[in-house]
Amino acid sequence: MANLITYTRMILSIPILWLMYTEHYNSALVVFIIAALTDWLDGYVARKTNSVSEVGKVMDQIADKILIDAIFVVALDLKWIPSWLVITVIWRDILVSAVRILAAKRGDVLAANVFGKLKTVFQMALVIILLSRGIFSSPILNASMVWAVFALTVLSALIYLVQNRSVFET
Repeated sequence: MANLITYTRMILSIPILWLMYTEHYNSALVVFIIAALTDWLDGYVARKTNSVSEVGKVMDQIADKILIDAIFVVALDLKWIPSWLVITVIWRDILVSAVRILAAKRGDVLAANVFGKLKTVFQMALVIILLSRGIFSSPILNASMVWAVFALTVLSALIYLVQNRSVFET
């Protein structure tokens, strides 16, 4: 059940993107909030039903990347956020995925750390601000959140690399 919830988050990215491109921002916001809640719900269900799995840990992180990265690419296309932020977010996701692949080749599954989770929370908050189209946003709040997401993205990547530097040893 928990993995099904995770897969639902991936699938929900499709209508969110369509709603963004068709300028149905309130509807996109509602669907995004549902998708964001599945990020909490899948972990809760997995723990409550004692069904935490290695597949679930990996797919949860992939679902977050699909959801956030796709929305950020569309937000870039709509000129809501700067290209350097989107490049940084995608760069970090590729780098972390590479570390996870290297770890998997050794038989290890690397879980997300608290900095990665905090980064995701701030990314999701930025998406909510962007999709609210003025309800929760102001130029100062938007700029502050962009810089906070950038800083947390870089910081979480650096911490992840340091914590898992052993994957680079032969």
